[in-house]
Amino acid sequence: MEYEHLYLITKINRSWGLQVARRTCICLEWGMPRLFRSPYVAGIQIMTQDSDALKKHIFPIRVYYEDTDMGGVVYHANYLKYIERARSDYVRNIGNDQNAMRDAGIVWVVRKIEAEYLATAKFDDELQIETWITALSGARLTMAQRVTRGETEVFTASVTAVCMNGQGKPVRLPAEIRALM
Repeated sequence: MEYEHLYLITKINRSWGLQVARRTCICLEWGMPRLFRSPYVAGIQIMTQDSDALKKHIFPIRVYYEDTDMGGVVYHANYLKYIERARSDYVRNIGNDQNAMRDAGIVWVVRKIEAEYLATAKFDDELQIETWITALSGARLTMAQRVTRGETEVFTASVTAVCMNGQGKPVRLPAEIRALM
């Protein structure tokens, strides 16, 4: 597919909860920004619409009583638990066996989270967590996540994870795992 709205940028509207590295491209197809690494950066190619990395992963979750605070709304820290479950399910679904990675001495570690609380969720609400990859480099993966209740956007986050070895040192993402993403 040809992208009509593909151009180089260095920043994106912060309301999406995303931070964009230099030399990034954006495409405004499908009604929301899609981020791509620039084709002008050596070794990186633009993903196509059919690419698995572009597809949103949807993870449904229901709010239980234990998830709420005294005010009857979801306790703020529980959103981090929700998006962690969704990220774990996403990487499992694309074929990344995190147990095999750990056995090989490599683990994912969250380095940075930028989050925005936009609305409240309450007991028994049905939420959906959308997850997609926004950037991928040698040892770093950035994913955007959005929690919605119906059409209402409740929470957004940009999560950067890095690969680390057993000694806590950053390591390059193995080629076979990069290929999955």
